Amino acid sequence: MHSRIYQITTEPVPADEHLSESYFCEHWFVGSIADYVAGGLNHGLEIDCFKESLVKSRVAFFHSDDCFSILPRGKETYFRHTFADFSDAVKKAASVSLEDFAGNGECSSLVYRIKNSFCDKFGPYVSSDEFDTIPLDEFIRDAEPGKRYYIGGILDYHW
Repeated sequence: MHSRIYQITTEPVPADEHLSESYFCEHWFVGSIADYVAGGLNHGLEIDCFKESLVKSRVAFFHSDDCFSILPRGKETYFRHTFADFSDAVKKAASVSLEDFAGNGECSSLVYRIKNSFCDKFGPYVSSDEFDTIPLDEFIRDAEPGKRYYIGGILDYHW
């Protein structure tokens, strides 16, 4: 499976400073999450896809092709679809018996659902010099609504 790594910063990123696959040569990300990281993507097309996904779902407003802000209710909107699965799994986990908890049955799948719906470790990632490589879910949670964020390089990763 493939996903993307977006370089997102609080300052514009000159093209010659865009994130490249060489940054990940000895990075913890390769080997623990990704098999490999690759460049060579159509930057304009990738930005358009990222922009469309955030604007259509009313998570962010784009000031320009490479600059966006999270909307005031953008975080809630972004997580609405995973919150339902998270809540359902938490409710079911609350009624797990000690026998199920001690075994390897439904409890294990419920823990996976809870963790994955809270933060998708195999979805898009965000990376920059300002912070370590983190899942997009974590970035959205920590992002400040109204603050301007800039997109630099965009890479593909395989897991």
